[in-house]
Amino acid sequence: MTDGAELTTRFHEFLVRRGEEQIYDPEDALSDWQKFVALCEEGYDDNEFEYAFDLQDRDLLEEALNDPELNRLPGIEWLRREVAAADQRLRAILHEQPIRDPEHHPWWHAYVPRYSGREFAEDMRKAHGLTLRVVD
Repeated sequence: MTDGAELTTRFHEFLVRRGEEQIYDPEDALSDWQKFVALCEEGYDDNEFEYAFDLQDRDLLEEALNDPELNRLPGIEWLRREVAAADQRLRAILHEQPIRDPEHHPWWHAYVPRYSGREFAEDMRKAHGLTLRVVD
């Protein structure tokens, strides 16, 4: 768990500064990312547009982990460790060929899982010439 209520309060303030309409706790943001990683480990079973939408969870976490206000709090280290653990799981299953330039995009936008459901695999083949292993 987090290191007290201050991280949650400051995270809520961060979301407001970011212009988010929905306010939620850091545990919820982390849980969304962990669930996405678990879906990818099973074989991402949606389309390219949903995949891009789902990556917004990691974008938000990255902004939070780099936010100067949040970085003053001891609880941020808990969030950093948990995000890193989920990231490590995702990195382990990524295709070696990027779909975007890794020099100009975060790694989670540059690479996709090497196996997926049929629809995502077809989207990646058509859009990027990438062959993913299909899992049912």
